[in-house]
Amino acid sequence: MTTDATGATAHRTICIRQIADDLIDFLGQSLVFALSGAADRQLPASWADPRGTVPDPPSEERLRLAYRILLLLADAQPAESVRSWFAGTAGQVEGFCPISAIRSGDTELVLTAAVWFAADSEVAA
Repeated sequence: MTTDATGATAHRTICIRQIADDLIDFLGQSLVFALSGAADRQLPASWADPRGTVPDPPSEERLRLAYRILLLLADAQPAESVRSWFAGTAGQVEGFCPISAIRSGDTELVLTAAVWFAADSEVAA
């Protein structure tokens, strides 16, 4: 399987339940809830459960975008830095919060920011 620099192909072949589970494991249920735009705090856990509900299409797209970014950043940054980046506390441009950008559908903006954050670690290494 081939992917571009942002993991564009890999995230499409993985089932949404696995994506939800991986995101919860890495980011925590609260951050996944926040980025998904879900109406209920318990929905992300339900999406990860094989017997649970499935996300609505907009939430699924947000989860897939977050997973795509996670794949990109997890290879370039320590786990805590990745979590901080998603939460908007990793020293990004003032006022920019990746979770908010994902939730509002600013795909290009958040992907560009993720690529820059990943590249920043390569420059620092």
